[in-house]
Amino acid sequence: MKFLKTATAFFRSLGRPYPLRDWYIVLGVTLATVAWTVFVATYFFFGIRSGSIISPSAADNVPTPSVSRDALKEVVAEYETRLLNYESGNIPTPETPDPSR
Repeated sequence: MKFLKTATAFFRSLGRPYPLRDWYIVLGVTLATVAWTVFVATYFFFGIRSGSIISPSAADNVPTPSVSRDALKEVVAEYETRLLNYESGNIPTPETPDPSR
């Protein structure tokens, strides 16, 4: 009962300005917010880093396909053909319709 009386007196006193108390309230709320933010950030940092929150699935570890020599030779031949066409001025231009018609 005494706690209830003290709490109601405290909340009634908030209606009257008292700078020291008001600054302590602002400081307390700010420090609690900063502490909570640091706690959550630390939890996520170590949780993600250790893999307990998010862990990679086995399907993500698919080996990358290898490149064969034949495929590389085809690509090099295509680019050599493009280079020869560019140097000789044989650059095909696409047909674009006249927009005014």
